Parts: sequence; structure tokens; C-alpha cells
Amino acid sequence: MVNVFENTTDVKVNVLLNLENFTGIDETALKEEAIRISAGVCESFIKQGIPTGFCTNGVSTATGKQVFVKQGCGSNHISSIRHSLSEINENKILFKGIQLKDFCDNNFCVIISQNVNREFISAFADFDKAYFIVPYDINGEKPEVPFKNTFLWEVQP
Repeated sequence: MVNVFENTTDVKVNVLLNLENFTGIDETALKEEAIRISAGVCESFIKQGIPTGFCTNGVSTATGKQVFVKQGCGSNHISSIRHSLSEINENKILFKGIQLKDFCDNNFCVIISQNVNREFISAFADFDKAYFIVPYDINGEKPEVPFKNTFLWEVQP
């Protein structure tokens, strides 16, 4: 008999969004793009039937607490993640981006960070169950890729 109600894959994903600002300049557009990318990544995994969770160091404007959605699947789960993403106060964070590592739970992770610094790179340097999505602009020059599994998104000036 075929199981049509339960997900049968062993793969689970956590999408982690780091909103920590390392530069000290206003990066509102960059944060908004990171939130948009997070939504697309979550939706893509969920549509493939992969249980997906979401976590950020950002704060919910509705609750004042951390934005966190447990792993799940289905269209209701996509709606739940989108709703949580829409409530993020991008100017307030609860903890440093390196602490997002605690939410990986030995699952596959996609880490989206608006920028990275040496401390962030060091914290994740030996983490092999993760893919990173980070921006680049720096006058059109691509930065050195800090992680082996890194995708760059081009930022429009």
C-alpha cells in the first residue's frame, strides 16, 4: 500500500535567516531581499514534499519574540512561513547570527545571510550540512566565497 498522507523522505531542511548587520549602515533593501529569498527557498522545498522549518534571529512585530516555524509540509505550512516572514522587524535582532547554528539540529540547512564577517565564517567553517546564500556587489566584484557550498546573489546598487 502506498503512503499518501505522510511524507516518506528522510531529508528535512531548516532555512535560517541571519539579519545581523555587520557593517553599521542601513541595509533595509538587502534585508528585504534576504526575506524574499527565504520565502522562495522554503516554498521550493515544501513543494517537493520536504519537511521545512524556518528560523531567524529577527523579531516578530506582532509578538516581539523570535520568528520560528517548526518543520512541516503542505500549502498551509507555506502560508504559515510567509505570514511569519511578513511579520519580521528587520531592524531588531535577538542574537548574533552565529547562534543560528544551534537550530540546524543535524538536518540539512540553507543559511541566508545579508552579509558575513570573520566570526560568522569561523562559526560555520566546518559545517558540511549547509548551503549558504550571501549577497555581493562590492563594485561589481565577486567576493571570495567563504564556504564550499555558497551561492551568491547579485545586489543591485
